[in-house]
Amino acid sequence: YLKCNNDAFDLVYCNTLDHVYDMSLFLKEVYRIVKTQGIIIFDISKGKLERKLEESMVGPFETYEWIHSMDLIEYIMQFNLTLLKNFDKKLNENVTAIFIKN
Repeated sequence: YLKCNNDAFDLVYCNTLDHVYDMSLFLKEVYRIVKTQGIIIFDISKGKLERKLEESMVGPFETYEWIHSMDLIEYIMQFNLTLLKNFDKKLNENVTAIFIKN
């Protein structure tokens, strides 16, 4: 639980989703603290298949993985967040997804 008021922020940014222990709880907290029509930006590591990995991405510092970045984006959208834009950065292993709270 974050010690913030409900609807406290216009913008939330995170680039560490692979370190989130409980994704559902995390997304509920993001939804709670961002204002209606607020923006959420996630830099998402590309998934296991996109990286052409045969082994799990989860290691000593990661707790969560996905097969394809779009799988995670679709999961995030289940929390009443609408995808505005999805940028696939060809030069690194991240995808930037921008959402708006409904």
